[in-house]
Amino acid sequence: EKVMEVQVIEVTKGNLEPLWSKIVKDVKNSIFIALDTEMSGLGPQAQLMKSDLEQRYQGISAAASSRSIISLGLACFEPYSGKEPLAYNVTVYNIIVLCSDPFTIDPGAVSFLVNHGFNFNKQFCNGISYYKGNDRPKEKDKLTMRSLFAEIIKLRKPLVLHNGLVDLVFLYNSLYAELPGTLNSFMADVCEIFPAGIYDCKYIAEFCDRLTASFLLYAFKKTQWKNEALAAAGKICLKVHFKMESEWTVTVPLNVGGNKAISHKNIKGVEICEKYAAYGWCRNGILCKKVHDIDTIVQFHKTSKQKRKRKRTKSSSDTKDVQTLMEQDEIKPTEENANPIKRAVFDNSTNTQGHRSSLDAFMTGYIFATFIASQYTPTPLNENSTTEKENDKKEKFTSEIQYLSRENKTKIVNKLYLSGKPIPLQVTKSKYSKTSKNHNEKLLVCFGFS
Repeated sequence: EKVMEVQVIEVTKGNLEPLWSKIVKDVKNSIFIALDTEMSGLGPQAQLMKSDLEQRYQGISAAASSRSIISLGLACFEPYSGKEPLAYNVTVYNIIVLCSDPFTIDPGAVSFLVNHGFNFNKQFCNGISYYKGNDRPKEKDKLTMRSLFAEIIKLRKPLVLHNGLVDLVFLYNSLYAELPGTLNSFMADVCEIFPAGIYDCKYIAEFCDRLTASFLLYAFKKTQWKNEALAAAGKICLKVHFKMESEWTVTVPLNVGGNKAISHKNIKGVEICEKYAAYGWCRNGILCKKVHDIDTIVQFHKTSKQKRKRKRTKSSSDTKDVQTLMEQDEIKPTEENANPIKRAVFDNSTNTQGHRSSLDAFMTGYIFATFIASQYTPTPLNENSTTEKENDKKEKFTSEIQYLSRENKTKIVNKLYLSGKPIPLQVTKSKYSKTSKNHNEKLLVCFGFS
């Protein structure tokens, strides 16, 4: 199987200024954007898995206050200039950042990142400096990560994440303002920051596609197969084109394999690592003697599913429409002691050349776009729009995503996956919560009213 190659533009303090207008333009032209953050660690896992959601939020907030973002992946999905529906021009950015405030680095996070080619020398020498919390007066009018994040907020694009609660907390604390004291206030703030909606691909994988596993690599590989099934059935399918416009563009192979790739013909008798197959990580890493290869695991699950189905339906006729081709697996119960957050989605043997956050952002957007393809509804981008100039003049925005029906949108918008919970966290303003003072002041600054 041919490995997909992703075109990634690396952004550092040395080229942020010349790339600034391009990044803003790419976000502006996007139907949606996908973000992923790489952190210096998350601290004690127990704090991130509290059953009480308020306590869980406090634990994630503590991690965001003591740890830092070290890279930010941004994938912009823009309609392709041709007439094909669900064809995108995709621009992927790998933004290297460096927190100017003191922060903690977890040894496990460092080891994992180094194994995947992350260059800490590059980060400390060329990372774009940022600080946490509220704005500092002397930083105004500079081309900074904080001002870039403000530009993204102003453009009001639908935001796509994978297991996004932690990303949102870190982004808020690192590039926006000091975190509010309660989860309700945080949700109210986020609802206003991203009014076009937030989409969590882990929620989609678990509760809509009903995959056996929902970690990023597995979900990505399953959606690739789903897209191939759509194409084979002559249905509308996702098509991705990469823009090659920058001297800072590098080509990164999206090798989503692992250790011990097995031919699909030899799947019988294969011993896959159940821990890795369920959660995308294994304590033994590259030393594990069982199979971690994603293609093999997906094929193994598919074969097992087919065997179970044949036992149940020996006398049933075989339906060969696209729904059968794309048949999804059942949800597997979430294990409470499994790390729910940002755990290794790439096997230790997969070197991402230090571009992991950007590849994760791309895969997240790809999963979301494939979901739209599988639910294809031929509707215009904005039923009420006339011309681009008139829309700009009216200064309106639309939260409608091309080819995503309102019915399907309602099923997935503003629902964040919660590990160990049977329901998602709703991104909404409740009648019992108010937006925070820091947010109210910051939002005015973002839109130039202060």
